[in-house]
Amino acid sequence: MAFAGLEGVHDLLDVATRRKLRFGIRGGVLRNLLFGQAGQREASLFDFVDPFSDIDVVVERVDHIPLIRQEILSSLPFAGFVHWDFKVLDEIFRLRRTYPSMAAERIIAWFDPGSRRPRFTSLSEHSVEDELDRSLFEVDVPESAIESSHGWDTVLAFLRLLRVSGQYPDLEISRIEERFRSRLPTELPPLSPLNLARLNRILANILATADDLRAIERALHYVDHHTSGSFRKRSAPLTSLLSVAKGSQARTTISAYRPNANAPYEYSIAVRFGPEEASSGRGQGFLLPPIHFFSNQEPECCGYRDFAAGPAVVVYRNWSLSPAEVLSATISASVSPVDLYGEEGLSEQEFPLPGILDGYRHGGVLRFDPAFATAYTGRRGAFRAFVRRGINEEER
Repeated sequence: MAFAGLEGVHDLLDVATRRKLRFGIRGGVLRNLLFGQAGQREASLFDFVDPFSDIDVVVERVDHIPLIRQEILSSLPFAGFVHWDFKVLDEIFRLRRTYPSMAAERIIAWFDPGSRRPRFTSLSEHSVEDELDRSLFEVDVPESAIESSHGWDTVLAFLRLLRVSGQYPDLEISRIEERFRSRLPTELPPLSPLNLARLNRILANILATADDLRAIERALHYVDHHTSGSFRKRSAPLTSLLSVAKGSQARTTISAYRPNANAPYEYSIAVRFGPEEASSGRGQGFLLPPIHFFSNQEPECCGYRDFAAGPAVVVYRNWSLSPAEVLSATISASVSPVDLYGEEGLSEQEFPLPGILDGYRHGGVLRFDPAFATAYTGRRGAFRAFVRRGINEEER
């Protein structure tokens, strides 16, 4: 499918024209488009965003970021349900010399003011045509990515390649893996909050997108063994991934959200092996199992602001969802019976929750605004999000 024909692309061209500023998109969206990995509709820009990933935006100057961000969020439908990661072009070139990349990740789709179609350029010395003529799966690994004196940088670079190889089985990176494995540190330093966030997000995406979790498990066991177990101790998603991989067809729920704008993302993984009807609570009208989350976002001075704490993302892997069920589902929330501060016996009356449910090749992805629960109820605490089975056109 041509990039220019995706729903949302013309909206981004309009953003560039209204602001009279050039910006671009790169990274996972273009990679997934070229490799053909998307959701069930395959018509929207958002179908090519991996569940726990961002849309990577390139700008020419740092002072352009707030202007373009606000214009995108206010004019592009559903834009708030994904995270937009902005970087200046000079920083992109610096990262290009530091981190591994594939041909598809070295291309930028530019949105120029007044243009009717995106324009493509390459970050490398090759032209866009030459990049695409090369194998899309060819991986360029700068020596600095392997020789890094920071142990976690090397481990995270290896895991990023491992994630992509799990998502695209045609990607042969055995030679790249060997280069990394011979340089992996035997001891890891303390894990910074930034690296912990990077680690958790990579592993959550592996859980959500990998075709063969058993193969991923073997590689992660190697890293864990090589680092004397210090790798496993630092990430909840890793521990869960290693156990889930033993039953790769188990129904898995992976959620990530921030309780407030200043908190890091919290990850939760649940595995169910029983019958799907009982596991999802469909007898009670649920399409998918309820999700528990906390919100202690402080109220805005001037009222509610969309996605003040960012979007929450829930992946339902190996749950069977028909396109009709996805389109007709309703999303709501209630105060949890036991709130954040231990107060019991609270009302569970449901209220609408801003959210969208979409299908992807391993199940479904739910995105919602956790801060809305605090704004709607006027209280901070624990909540539950529900995806209820709607009435589709065939049943009307």
